[in-house]
Amino acid sequence: MPMKTKNLLTTMAIALTLLLAGKVGWGQTNPIPQSLPFSQNFDGLAHSSTSYPNGFQGWTISTSPSSSFNTSAPTADRSLIASSTAETNSGNVHNYDGKIGFLNTGSLDLSVIFAINTKDLKDISVSYDIMTIRNPYDSSKKNTRINEVTLQYRIGTTGGFTNLTGIEYQNDTTKQTTAVTTPQNLQTKNIVLPSECNDQEIVQLRWASRQVSGGGSRPSFAFDNISITGVLIPKITLNPLSISFAYLESNGPSAEQSFTVEGSNLTDDITVTPPTNYEISLTSGSGFAGDPIVLNHTGGTVNSTPIYVRLKSGLAAGNYNENISVTSTGAATKNVSCSGTVYLPEPSDHVTGFTATVDGNSQITLTWTDATGGTAPTGYLVMANTTGTFTDPVD
Repeated sequence: MPMKTKNLLTTMAIALTLLLAGKVGWGQTNPIPQSLPFSQNFDGLAHSSTSYPNGFQGWTISTSPSSSFNTSAPTADRSLIASSTAETNSGNVHNYDGKIGFLNTGSLDLSVIFAINTKDLKDISVSYDIMTIRNPYDSSKKNTRINEVTLQYRIGTTGGFTNLTGIEYQNDTTKQTTAVTTPQNLQTKNIVLPSECNDQEIVQLRWASRQVSGGGSRPSFAFDNISITGVLIPKITLNPLSISFAYLESNGPSAEQSFTVEGSNLTDDITVTPPTNYEISLTSGSGFAGDPIVLNHTGGTVNSTPIYVRLKSGLAAGNYNENISVTSTGAATKNVSCSGTVYLPEPSDHVTGFTATVDGNSQITLTWTDATGGTAPTGYLVMANTTGTFTDPVD
């Protein structure tokens, strides 16, 4: 029993070690992505609150601020510090009474992050107010620090971030270190996110800063009146995405197959265009032609509509693998893959007079009379083995 107890304790210790190691590896909290359109002015956030609004979180990016924007993944969460003002000089993420922001130190590179869901949307437009709250700039005391802030993004919840340019913000040289939360040098920034942020379940955006010039104490920055919108993406949906056809030469057209087309968020009608060797129709059993079909949208919607397809008659034996193209302005082109085969008919006559003559020990001579009349074969397959047992070939 003592040995079993020791093993149990050892196992528990190992499990606890693994659990703790896993906890350290988690690093940071990823806020729940918010649906668009999204807006946040923090009016509902009490100055005394230590809870982040939905979709927001504070992070530590690193412990070494530099002259470059740090694009690395975060290393830890930061608590929201309540009731902060321009007098607050602790490095942290702060609740500045109707806006939130951060104050870096020589050993803390911080950020405020928020997450959005852009599924089915494009042209994601972001607008926000940025300001300085604490500004210790005072050349007489050698506080001459100028820092700069920009917005960064990443898709998903892992990996590094990418800087957005053209929206950089810097503190000015007006001192403000008293117990106020008055916005200083307030500016409104607007940007349309890169196209890779379109139609994503998770896009994370964060403000990060870098040191530009000077030395001494650092300024704090805050953010307010955040507004994010997107434009609905026109979409075409097809089902199924592939269909097959076949017939014997001179016995076309093929039996019909079908697929459905529907559209949403459209700005134009849907056009269904058949390839060279296929015909389409809106009616089962009739009306087949090689011309495009236009499906008119109503209020941006085309309800599920069946399209009937067949492989044209009169085709020579061979394979006809082509795509039906389905298009609408602004929507991604969709295709239905059509796999078609025209087979040669079975021969109606066969060779006659087939003989096999052994010539010595190394050669067998075969002779026959070709098939004539009716449907003649296009070639012959000769099989040989030493057992006399054959497996029928497959076309």
